[in-house]
Amino acid sequence: MAGFGKIKSKKRFVFFIVLGSVLSVVFTVLICRADTADFIGHADAVDTTRGYMMQTRDVALNAVSLLLLVVLLVMEFAAFAPARRKLKDPGAGSCVLPETARLLTFLLFTVNCLQDSFISFHAMNTHNSMLPQAFGGSLPIVAEALSVAVFAALGGLALRKIKGKHLCFTGALVTMAGFVIAGLSPGYAPLLIGKILAGAGLGLCVVSLGAAAAGSAAASSTFAGITFGTISGIQTGIVAGSLIVKFIGYQNIFLLSAGLAGITGVVTLILFNPPKTQGSAALNTESEKKIKTKMRVFSFLFGTRAGAFLFFILAPAYVGACVIDYYMPLFSLSNGLSETNVGQISIIYGMFVLFIGPALTPWISKLGSLKAIIIAPLVLAAGMVLFALFPTVWAMIVLVLLYGVSLCFGYAYRSIFYASMPEVVKFGTDEAMGYFGMFENITQTFAPLLIASVMITGPALGAFTVASILLGGLVVFLVFFRGDKV
Repeated sequence: MAGFGKIKSKKRFVFFIVLGSVLSVVFTVLICRADTADFIGHADAVDTTRGYMMQTRDVALNAVSLLLLVVLLVMEFAAFAPARRKLKDPGAGSCVLPETARLLTFLLFTVNCLQDSFISFHAMNTHNSMLPQAFGGSLPIVAEALSVAVFAALGGLALRKIKGKHLCFTGALVTMAGFVIAGLSPGYAPLLIGKILAGAGLGLCVVSLGAAAAGSAAASSTFAGITFGTISGIQTGIVAGSLIVKFIGYQNIFLLSAGLAGITGVVTLILFNPPKTQGSAALNTESEKKIKTKMRVFSFLFGTRAGAFLFFILAPAYVGACVIDYYMPLFSLSNGLSETNVGQISIIYGMFVLFIGPALTPWISKLGSLKAIIIAPLVLAAGMVLFALFPTVWAMIVLVLLYGVSLCFGYAYRSIFYASMPEVVKFGTDEAMGYFGMFENITQTFAPLLIASVMITGPALGAFTVASILLGGLVVFLVFFRGDKV
């Protein structure tokens, strides 16, 4: 972590462990107290003592949220600080790619997550079609995810003719246009169109950054930067959006997102100078062009080990993540917590990843990408089994923490492993990363349907089913990759 370079490695490790643990414990204790004292106070309005305790707890949670927001912002700009000196060199674009990719990813996901705390509620209140209210509330989210998937694939194709810098800038402009439409018109249709455009822009930007990381000499550190930037951006967007929306309203949040998207576009033009990827360079020869012509997309996805990776490692990982993103809020609300508490629980794993992840990176790097992506589903499956045995709010929070641990191992190293596969290099890294992003977002779109169908049987059987999906996918993956030492 930049900004802490003078602290020795072991001291830095202890520092992040302590900071992440303290903040996580504070959040956990405050949130779980709501399950006992807080909501009894709602039922008994005359109990002024309980009412005072509730207000005090809410103030404490908001204070911790604001502290976290400040820490996240300082941490991201501190991470970019070492690159500022290198940027004085005109040819320093590739040298600072890890820092630049992290900064851009942070800005992109902050922009796209400012509305996450209220988008479903806002969509349900504005839609007036014949659609069921619940479906109308989720449609903008689903449409955005599908838009990200489609334009990630199209962006992979476009990188064969357009520079990654220009494609990322275009994505930022499309995102800005989407949020302007959603912000200026309060209706449901502008909201839906705006979210689709925002998803399209995000898809173009994500595939540009992924392809740049895959073709970089510092691929590992660049993917790690993208991971931390993504998690930090999501948490910053959620926290900042939930704190700001009560003061400026829904529509102005969209306009704020549009302004930040425009700033992201300017930062892209100034800082983002990715190298030519290995896959694109390989396609310059006639022999590689013939191989690419024969290897159709269908055979790449269903006839190579790359397809096995996508189906049996990537897809189960997002099914497991959907338990945190989709089922955790439903379970928490049904057990007496508020929407604010649900948002604060989701922050816990982000804090864990951001504060402890950098300290774990040197140890994880020694394992190699293959072992890292094997450990990740094992950790998450263990959390699922624990929650199945003890379906309580405390067990859910432990599951959220274990999900954070699995992200430390899995998120970046899945991308590194995939980008280094011979099948991906032969197919063309640019386009292959586009299909990676497409598969990623399609899985995120339809995973809630799967989770809803298995969790309807109850948390115990549902969590065991998800754990079985994670472990079963890992077993099949190991069959395909037996003997592989990547």
